[in-house]
Amino acid sequence: MKLHQHETFQRLQQVLADRLINTFALICAVGLPVSLYRWFDLGFQPIFIHHIVLSLIVFLAALCKKRIKAIHLIILVVVILTTMTFSGAATFGLQSGTVSFGIFTIFIIAFVWGLMPAIIYLGVWCLFIIGLGYLFTHNIIQYQIDPAIYAYMPSAWAIVIIGTLITALFILIMGSAFYRAFDAMLLEVYEQKHQLAQLASKDPLTGLLNLRAGLEVFSTSLARAKRKKSLLAMLFIDIDKFKQINDVHGHVIGDQTLVEIATNLQQQLREYDYAIRIGGDEFIVLLNDMSSSDYVIEISHRLLQKLEIKSDTTPFITPRLSVGIALYPYDGNTFNELKQQADEAMYQAKNKKFEKIYINNKKL
Repeated sequence: MKLHQHETFQRLQQVLADRLINTFALICAVGLPVSLYRWFDLGFQPIFIHHIVLSLIVFLAALCKKRIKAIHLIILVVVILTTMTFSGAATFGLQSGTVSFGIFTIFIIAFVWGLMPAIIYLGVWCLFIIGLGYLFTHNIIQYQIDPAIYAYMPSAWAIVIIGTLITALFILIMGSAFYRAFDAMLLEVYEQKHQLAQLASKDPLTGLLNLRAGLEVFSTSLARAKRKKSLLAMLFIDIDKFKQINDVHGHVIGDQTLVEIATNLQQQLREYDYAIRIGGDEFIVLLNDMSSSDYVIEISHRLLQKLEIKSDTTPFITPRLSVGIALYPYDGNTFNELKQQADEAMYQAKNKKFEKIYINNKKL
């Protein structure tokens, strides 16, 4: 997506347009009386009518800004600044306080429409100043006001100050808008990266860790077990006859059952234990800092008691689970080795009529 199509950039344009037109209206309210004050020193000048008309347009646009698109307000500001630059320079030459408007206008154009339009505008602006300077220096056109007289008029200096002030204020407005926009865009990028990280590590249905994230946390748990010389238990949990739940009650009810089991499972675990959904109706639980196999079996029984309860949303279903247990270091040193042993133990539990938990203790 290009920058000018970005939603944050669109919001920035709206904020920029609003601030530009408000500031312009405020400056016109101050600058117009100062400009017209020169009438007493210079007599009537056609440029005064020009200033009055442009100020009225700015006031009207400020009053109706909510009905005008942001891009149209920005175009209006660019057009007014351009006409003020050209008319001021043509009337008073380099003594005009509006000459500096061209710099800011180029900045606006570059931001809103891109580098090439700004370069074209800069070229036209430079050609205009060069051409105007040639005409003045070769006496092809004459100053409407004698520069020697104009330089001693307080109102002339006031106009220069106001012109500089306008440029400075507009640049500050742009800078503030830029800062806010990029801050918002950086925050948005951070949130998107966080969301992508969540999607990459979480199971979309249950919110538990997915297999990819499970491999990462297993490495952490394995290092913890080695450091503390403790047992690491891997519980392989499977929902009995889950296919029948889907076939009889539908996949929506099946999904609700998975979500409720996952939620209950997560609530029972300590903050340094992990629940992983590896697919379908199969879950893996990693229990850290286990002291003995009996303690692992005790925790597994408590888990089953919390998980095999009637559902609040589907009261006609009481899930039944089978649990197979593998222990590090007795049953393997890798995720796949422990998973294979726990999987085999889980099927042993399924085949037993009364015992739903089976620990692979061949090597104990």
